[in-house]
Amino acid sequence: MKCFKNSLMIIIMKNYIIQFYWVKQKDWTNVLLTKHITYYQ
Repeated sequence: MKCFKNSLMIIIMKNYIIQFYWVKQKDWTNVLLTKHITYYQ
């Protein structure tokens, strides 16, 4: 049971980290795009 709980925690953490990084990456692309757009206007 303990082993199962630990693996579940790891899975949750991995998903959380992946989501976090994905959102950060998206934010960065948005920032870069807006900078790019404002630069050329």
